[in-house]
Amino acid sequence: MHMRLDKVFRLFCFSILISILPELAFAHATPILYVPAASSVLSKAPSEVQIHFSERVEPRASSIIVLAPDGSRADISNSAPDPADPRVYRVDLKDGGAGSYTVSWEVISTDDGHFTKGAYIFSVGNEKPSATTEAGGFQTVHSSSVPEALTLAVELVGDAMILGALLVLAFLWRPMRRYFPEVKSVEHAFVRRFRFLFILGCILALVGGVAYLIYKTNDLAALQETTFTAAWDSFITTTSALYTVYRLLGAGFLLIASQVVQKRLFLAERVSGIEYALFSVLALIDLSRARVSHAAASTFAPAFGVLMNFIHLFFKDAWIGGIIALVVLLSPLIGISRNAKVAAFALTAFSRIASIAFGVAGVTGVYVVWLHLKNFSYVLTTDWGKRFVVLSVFAAFLLVLRFFAQLYCEPRIVDAIRKSDEMQHLRLFSWLSFTLPAEIAIGIAILAVTSLLIITTPPLAPHYNFVRSAVSQGLALSLTEKASESGKFLVIAEDPLTSTGAEVKNIVVTLTNQAAGVGPIVAPVEQRFAGGFVFGKNLLTPGGIWAVNVAAQRAGAYDATASFNVNYPQEIKESDAHVDSHFAV
Repeated sequence: MHMRLDKVFRLFCFSILISILPELAFAHATPILYVPAASSVLSKAPSEVQIHFSERVEPRASSIIVLAPDGSRADISNSAPDPADPRVYRVDLKDGGAGSYTVSWEVISTDDGHFTKGAYIFSVGNEKPSATTEAGGFQTVHSSSVPEALTLAVELVGDAMILGALLVLAFLWRPMRRYFPEVKSVEHAFVRRFRFLFILGCILALVGGVAYLIYKTNDLAALQETTFTAAWDSFITTTSALYTVYRLLGAGFLLIASQVVQKRLFLAERVSGIEYALFSVLALIDLSRARVSHAAASTFAPAFGVLMNFIHLFFKDAWIGGIIALVVLLSPLIGISRNAKVAAFALTAFSRIASIAFGVAGVTGVYVVWLHLKNFSYVLTTDWGKRFVVLSVFAAFLLVLRFFAQLYCEPRIVDAIRKSDEMQHLRLFSWLSFTLPAEIAIGIAILAVTSLLIITTPPLAPHYNFVRSAVSQGLALSLTEKASESGKFLVIAEDPLTSTGAEVKNIVVTLTNQAAGVGPIVAPVEQRFAGGFVFGKNLLTPGGIWAVNVAAQRAGAYDATASFNVNYPQEIKESDAHVDSHFAV
């Protein structure tokens, strides 16, 4: 089982390298709904702009700027999250007159700490934005990449090393020392290796955390085109930065405490209060990591999602960190002592720990995947799904190697020792000298891929935009919701070739609910722009299947007609375009 430490580090570097081959991974607060809508045409200037994001928005490090048609500021610089829903970011406006308004926004997600910025255009008056303006008026830039994932991977590996070292000390070394007095002859070497692994883990956790803060601040400075100092002042107030600082304080505490109480730690015969305190700090570190994650952004029981994510991370660290500690701390000492019974005891004791860790990490992992993936079809069609596949492949390899050691090698080693078959147990040990280092390499690769998943946005829920459309007499007729007017449907008649509003004298809308015996009702309509008319949703009462008949009347041409069936209000509730009362402009 003996393996030199330099081989461990080569495997470490290799596993990190193969896990971050993709050049980029993205995670961000994604805009789901603009109010007013992008490219919409309003009859008058709105009193505010609202953007509904997929994640909560940091109030002190985000902004919305609205430029009036003459290039002046139309917003009053009071952008802030909606008190009722932190995913809704809004800013009040002043009337800048007719023309095109440009909305530019920059946000930092409270849930995952990533940056996003973008822009869009809406218009006030009777003309829609030109095709050129509309095409050039949208942008979304989101920031997260492999260097960021690497900082997280270094931190995750460090945390796993610390936890693994404590587990081996408490549940393998101490029982071995009680049952096999001969191992006390190598106790000094164990203590030296334990200190090395524990301190290395703390240093990696600290380096990873500090590198994350520096990288993200520099990234924010580039995104906002400002100085590092100014970006630092903004970023350090965010949830992501604060929880990173908490993790750094935890890692610093573990480093100092391990030096202060090291004698009491090694002299204790059983798990002491000191170790419980160290385990608790590690749990808090993983909990703070789980808090800044996509589980926190979930609309389905986010607190429970964070809890499941924390448990998954903690037991994943126990499984992978335990393998690292087993090889680094015990295999060289077992090789020195050449005691097969000690080796068999260490392997079987670790297998019990690994079985528990795998079971808990597996069950909670299923929940985390279900929470993020949402639909099996996203496995091979989204970045998150593809990286999950890579993680699953690594996990499968690790599981095969663990089963080989636990179900094949260990029982036969015990049987060989009972039969005094030295050649048999030496052959089995030689197998383990290859499989255990392979477990370390794959385990570290799993943590590296985990860091990629952390910065990769899970698939958003399927989107459904309510719209009905038809072409009649050379006109395109459509029925949608009026996003900027709560409680209104919008009927548009436009030229299908130019996508510009058609010159119509009037639009007649009749409503019929045959099942309820209601109608036909002639809906009062109001013109909002050329070819655009609205009518009230409240006319579709009671709920059910309604036939909405539209006739666009033109001078010197045939009327364009269309009939749309609408399941009201069910279809509207399911639509992304549905505007709740707090979205009304």
